[in-house]
Amino acid sequence: MSTESLQGDLLAVGGGLMAAVYFLIGRHVRRSVSTLEYAAATYGTAALFALISCWIVRTPLLSFSRPTIIALLLLGIVAQVIGHSTFNWALKHLSATHVSVLILGEPVGSALLAILFFGEIPSGLNLVGIATILGGIYWSLRTKEPDYAHQP
Repeated sequence: MSTESLQGDLLAVGGGLMAAVYFLIGRHVRRSVSTLEYAAATYGTAALFALISCWIVRTPLLSFSRPTIIALLLLGIVAQVIGHSTFNWALKHLSATHVSVLILGEPVGSALLAILFFGEIPSGLNLVGIATILGGIYWSLRTKEPDYAHQP
């Protein structure tokens, strides 16, 4: 095992933990705050930290090619504003656990977009993975989870 692999694994675990904290906080906050207010606060904070990080490591923000800028804008609009805002909306109506499980469907959506935009057909193992993910989501969501957030 290389040090780089371990660092990547630790970053993945840390990212997962941060996502869990984000959804737990979001579930609590979304009881009293609209989706638009919540999204504006969280996305604005993330953008501010990204800009500060770019400034600290001296990453130029205006040196990208036109196609790259368009791709980044589309990622921001489709993935963030539409996709993640849907998850933030769901936090008011579902448990944080269920919303976290639904996020596992993102690679399935990515595979569908790859078929649509790039003509990339998933291989046999990819199809097994897609079926496993969808089956796991269904299995997890088929029963109603108790909502501990609303209990005294």
